[in-house]
Amino acid sequence: MTLIKIKPFLKWAGNKYRIIDKIFPFFLPHKRLVEPFMGSGAFAFNRTVKDYLGADINSDLINVFNCLNDDFIKHVKEFFSPDFFGEKMYYEMREIFNEEEISLFDRASIFVYLNKYGFNGLCRYNRHGKFTTPFNKSKKPASFPEIELKNALLKKENAFFKCQSFEKTFSEVFSGDLIYCDPPYLPEQHKNGVFTTYSGNEFTFENHITLVELAQQCQQMGIPVLISNHSSEITKELYQKATQIIEFPVSRSMGRYENSKNSALELLAIYS
Repeated sequence: MTLIKIKPFLKWAGNKYRIIDKIFPFFLPHKRLVEPFMGSGAFAFNRTVKDYLGADINSDLINVFNCLNDDFIKHVKEFFSPDFFGEKMYYEMREIFNEEEISLFDRASIFVYLNKYGFNGLCRYNRHGKFTTPFNKSKKPASFPEIELKNALLKKENAFFKCQSFEKTFSEVFSGDLIYCDPPYLPEQHKNGVFTTYSGNEFTFENHITLVELAQQCQQMGIPVLISNHSSEITKELYQKATQIIEFPVSRSMGRYENSKNSALELLAIYS
């Protein structure tokens, strides 16, 4: 499979762009790629098949992809001028995003700006649905991702983006699909209960169990499913009925320090 390697225009925690060349070889032949947790769109804009369904529960994220066109790119570029650089301006823009009645088009544009200047590519909301990611303390203006946006626009044809749960997305698959899942990671120390915030909602261990059950159902229907996660005793137990489990080393940022990295093992569970 030839890899195009289009870089996503969004920064995203857990982004798979750097390791898609390790995952793509395990993609079985398919007519449509389906992602219930699409994130930055690394796979959406590097796919080699014509059709694509990308879903995520984050409405702001999906809104960006649905707004993506030439006019949107021109509008976003305005927020990357020196006038919009700095901590004070970031928090003013975040306040507009959270508190003012603005169009979906403007909301999507500001979201890209906040994404580039927010800390470490994180996308965090409080329980009231307010975007809470702090400023990243940049010393110089962020580069406008014009090339990445234009490349994504070229690949947007025959791509459909929906704001919905992973359960809903699984209900819409059919023969000829391949499903790639990149759910919130499951840290070993949090086997039980709530452990992470997923776009303002809690993604629990029970959600991971549900995902596995849906993958097994698709497996029985002849629809292959691939799931990424940390490699740990718990994830190996969770995916023990997968057809195949692949492990490979990846580099991950450590804690709050962007330049502090450590090698870890990624796991890919394949249900086919």
